[in-house]
Amino acid sequence: MRVNGNHICGGSIIKKNWIVTAAHCVSAVSDPLAYTVLHGSTNRIVESNDKRIRQVNLIIIHPSYSKETHNNDIALLRVSKDFDLNGSSAASIELDNDHDTENLIGENCWVSGWGTLDTYFNWLPNTLQAVQMPIIVQADSFYGADYNDLTMMIAGKPLGSFFFS
Repeated sequence: MRVNGNHICGGSIIKKNWIVTAAHCVSAVSDPLAYTVLHGSTNRIVESNDKRIRQVNLIIIHPSYSKETHNNDIALLRVSKDFDLNGSSAASIELDNDHDTENLIGENCWVSGWGTLDTYFNWLPNTLQAVQMPIIVQADSFYGADYNDLTMMIAGKPLGSFFFS
């Protein structure tokens, strides 16, 4: 996802013209016409006239989203031109209607994005990164009292463990 042509966040296709993303990605600029979506690419750097770019024409932020706690950090974006979900460059994800965190603890999930890879320099990779991580309980994480297991899920290694590849 881009704002004024600059990459800001990722998202997932859920229907032929809908993207789900984080509300914190779209809460600063309310004009949907400032946003575009690039689909079907694992590289975030493309020309502005790339035919895989879609214009956003509607933003719906969860009405109970909190910038302070990140509770209900979810938003929907409608694009003006449908994605071709029958081709090879775009696919939709399946949403889970039976959210039950307790049953998912210990299960692996995929985490992907273009987020920073370095703690000190905050540089962004050009290529999409992905890793499989276990879903963990709040007590095993660094999240405090703001964590809400009805609207959030934590993936990662428990506190005190190390990442090795």
